Amino acid sequence: MILSYTPEYILEFQSLQPATGGVEGHFQRRDDDSVTKKVTYATLTLQSIMSSINLFIQIICIVVSLYKRSTIKGPFFTLIFIFALTVTSRVIFHSVALAFNSHPNAILVYRMSRLSLYIDYWSSLFSVTITFFLSLNRCLCFLSEKWNGRIFVGLRIFCLIIFCVIISVLGTFGIIITSEIVRKYYTNTGFIDTGSDTGYKDSINRFFNMFPVGSVVCYIILFFHLRNENKGRLNKSIFSKRGENKVFSHLIITAILYLILNIMYEVVVVFGNEFSLQLLTWLTVLTIFNYLPEMSLSLLFIFDTMHFGISNLKFPKKKVRRTTAIKSINTV
Repeated sequence: MILSYTPEYILEFQSLQPATGGVEGHFQRRDDDSVTKKVTYATLTLQSIMSSINLFIQIICIVVSLYKRSTIKGPFFTLIFIFALTVTSRVIFHSVALAFNSHPNAILVYRMSRLSLYIDYWSSLFSVTITFFLSLNRCLCFLSEKWNGRIFVGLRIFCLIIFCVIISVLGTFGIIITSEIVRKYYTNTGFIDTGSDTGYKDSINRFFNMFPVGSVVCYIILFFHLRNENKGRLNKSIFSKRGENKVFSHLIITAILYLILNIMYEVVVVFGNEFSLQLLTWLTVLTIFNYLPEMSLSLLFIFDTMHFGISNLKFPKKKVRRTTAIKSINTV
């Protein structure tokens, strides 16, 4: 998910005024009824649709991952469960904060939007981080079972999750506090996060962008490894892990989508000063497409699991009866 920041001058250029505004802890609400009732704009409608679809997919992913964890032991299903649970929590709380925007208590509105800001940023950074470790887990399944066990087996998987939580929290506070990020609600676009040009927001954001790059690197390493292993001979162990290879392709699709969105955001920001009118439009579009990477990972995981289950029902594994030949020894 892209952590976008809109400069204040862009909003002033387009004569956009927040539905709730003011300094921290002090809000002034406009008397215009359209502020709280007029939510028929296309951007808000699309965001609501994408958010609902994303929530539905993540809930199904949670159920499927819990089922898989009960039948198949492994760190991958734990990580995918945590990933889906994090995204679900973010979507639900974001929707709650959006609904509270019409509450008469302005202080409560501010606190909900502020808390929503921190949860959104933390969960977004956490999702990107956990996606990389999902890719690393799949890669090490092929390259080194030893290192895969050292990193992902047993209680180490929970230490890894705690590590992802900590660096995501540090990144969130580093971005919001140092760059003075503020979340405001606009009737035609929904929540918009604005911030100053100072602070470490760009550096921290680009640091976390390295995690999708790391996922792509894992895929490239695995690709050449499998090609070398399979060159000139039929390696049955590779084909026996075809399912794991398919799962890894889902992860690379997610990582590439993350990279495409972040590259688009960087281009928009670089050329935003020259095309002020289009900047906010592009940021709104990117906000809608923000859901695609996390939706793709969970959706592909669900489809792959369902396809595997249907295949087992149609073509159940046949039990092979093995016989052992015993060489007779004739004695004279």
